[in-house]
Amino acid sequence: MSFLTLLSGNANRAADIAATGGVGLWEWDIAARRFWFSEYAKFLLRATNHQPSFIDIQNHLYGEDRETFVAAFENITEGAQPFEIMVRVQVKAGQFRWLRWRGQVRRLGEGSRLTGTIQDVHEERLVQLELEFTQDMLNEAQRIARLGSWQYDILSDRLFWSEETFNIFGRDIALGAPQGGSQARYFDTEDFKVLQEKARQAAQTGHPYQADLRAVRDDGHAIVVRAIGRPIFDHAGKASLIVGTIQDITDWNDLRQAHARAEENQRTQSQFLANVSHEIRTPMNAIFGMAQMLLMAPLPPQQLEQARVILSAARDLLAIIDDLLDLAKVESGHMTLEQIPFDLEEMLREVTVLHAGKIYGKDLEFIINLGADVPRMVTGDPLRLKQVIGNLLSNAAKFTRQGQITLTIARVGDGDKPKIRFAISDTGIGIPSHRLASVFEKYVQAEASTARQYGGSGLGLAICRELVQLMGGNIHVTSNEQAGTQFWFDIALPVVPGEAPEKLNAQILLLEPSRVTAENIRAQLESLGAAVTVVHEVKAFLQHLTVDKNISHALIADHVNYNANDVALDMRKTLAARTLPGLVLLTSPITQTIINDGFDAIMLKPALPHELRRALMAAEKAAKTQSNV
Repeated sequence: MSFLTLLSGNANRAADIAATGGVGLWEWDIAARRFWFSEYAKFLLRATNHQPSFIDIQNHLYGEDRETFVAAFENITEGAQPFEIMVRVQVKAGQFRWLRWRGQVRRLGEGSRLTGTIQDVHEERLVQLELEFTQDMLNEAQRIARLGSWQYDILSDRLFWSEETFNIFGRDIALGAPQGGSQARYFDTEDFKVLQEKARQAAQTGHPYQADLRAVRDDGHAIVVRAIGRPIFDHAGKASLIVGTIQDITDWNDLRQAHARAEENQRTQSQFLANVSHEIRTPMNAIFGMAQMLLMAPLPPQQLEQARVILSAARDLLAIIDDLLDLAKVESGHMTLEQIPFDLEEMLREVTVLHAGKIYGKDLEFIINLGADVPRMVTGDPLRLKQVIGNLLSNAAKFTRQGQITLTIARVGDGDKPKIRFAISDTGIGIPSHRLASVFEKYVQAEASTARQYGGSGLGLAICRELVQLMGGNIHVTSNEQAGTQFWFDIALPVVPGEAPEKLNAQILLLEPSRVTAENIRAQLESLGAAVTVVHEVKAFLQHLTVDKNISHALIADHVNYNANDVALDMRKTLAARTLPGLVLLTSPITQTIINDGFDAIMLKPALPHELRRALMAAEKAAKTQSNV
């Protein structure tokens, strides 16, 4: 007797009722290998016009689910247990929905049959899969972080552990979480008492707690764990659960202790350096002073030279001591920066004057590129900024034999707190690429031969890095061997409000043999509003003066190719019958020219806008005074 025959009268109504609950009915004739489905079951299988066969159903299942489906219906034996499977059936091309099949063996006289139900459980299954995925991810995250979770049921006095908690303590998960007094075996006795007291207080106050505890695994290995817990209260306001986490922080704890020891060693070392440097400075000052006094005494030439050597060595040693003191201050946290208004261009002049002699003494070009939008009055620590720039200029001069050194200052930010970039580039010997990463390390130079050939303690760049970081920036370096090096850093220097100076109304003729320097001075003058004509030879300079009667200022750069005083004299002879322009001499700190009174103003190279303005205004005033006389 088939299931179709049985489904009559009340049985048919039962099938309809099942359909209203989202349940379809089916029967499987084991011997005939034939299905019968209720109308709703056929709807779920997307086969409303026919009774689908076993093969039809397989063909409409998701590939991975076919084996599960076949296994449920094959090898059915008398007395087999009911089964339940979830498989995906295709509803549209590329779209599947989850169906739950339940079935059991029925003995119905004519032979064994399977009967059961089908339900659409798509949304339920998706939620279940998402929960399983979330749980898997949580377990994986706990494993990676070595962070387990736990729960203590106060009412039943039962403790529950997550899988990772078992891993942390090396306990077999089949044993279950330790209960009662057996928990104490995993902790140091005193630490376990602390843990119990914190949990008791939490249950009373409702506040979470945290404790770092010494513990031991089942394999006897000592570890350090961090336990965090918080109470959960029932409707009556009574603590019913305490939930929390347990994390293996053994490595962190070891690292923290090692870091603390390293910091203490660093403080001790820095204090030692500061003490020793201070003790050395006192006798060195005496040597320095006595050497200066000897140089002022009427000594024979040989002894004077010996005194100069002593003084030079004393200066070098004091510089090293200053570096050690600065480094000790920074590393011990005693270095503090000022935040005061200062004139950026005046600060640049101060630091460049200190190093210009050394640079020009090696017959190098020294260029300052100051961006027109760089603010002049800013807030910061001019002394420490000057120290960083000075160290970098000194390095550039030390390692550059020919070419030029360029100091570039540019604005790289907007608003009233712009970032100012300071870049020092040279055409020196460069730094090997494999040494670039270590140039800012203490006591390190690019190569071992560097210290022998050029000297130095290897502290200058380390101090630069520390000071720039204190100013809120980072220092960088790029270099090519035999092609030069560039160091640069960006720091915030808040602008001090002020009025912008008026533009200059000047027609300027510049005599500068060096094309690089000439273009730099031209750019500085044009940023002031002046119109500039550049010539590179004395003959062209004098000819231009004769032709152009609108020239208001003449600038002559001192150079080995000519005598600037002679050029000034020739200019006055050439223009004897005319009003002379203001005459300015641009000279280097090592000039060989003996300056006479033929110039209206004098300024040192490298050029800076505010000094050019000052020299031009002084020359114009002097020229007017002479013309009135």
